[in-house]
Amino acid sequence: MFTNILILSLIFVGGIYIIYSIVSKKRTRSLLFRYFQELDSEDENIKVKNIQYQEYKTKDFEKCFVVTVRMDCTIDGKLENDMIVTYEVTASELFDFQKDDKYRNRVRKLELKNRRNL
Repeated sequence: MFTNILILSLIFVGGIYIIYSIVSKKRTRSLLFRYFQELDSEDENIKVKNIQYQEYKTKDFEKCFVVTVRMDCTIDGKLENDMIVTYEVTASELFDFQKDDKYRNRVRKLELKNRRNL
């Protein structure tokens, strides 16, 4: 009886861990995608098509990402197809971007609410 409960609890904890890791990877991918859309759109007319990333930790145990971005962009009126650029992004940069993004969304929602009230 005790072994059955132990086995079921281990399966349950394993299932929760798998779900957490999948959700965490999707969240990181979407955050990186928004980060590069925002970062690159400031300079030129760029459309991010695909990203691939590899996560690693530095000697200081800071989480870093090596990100390969595939994009279409227009430079000086010429369409450059499938440019592939590699960036290195730290977790602190992503965290700062996430805070700024939340702030921008909050300001945008308040502006929309104020427009409706006018």
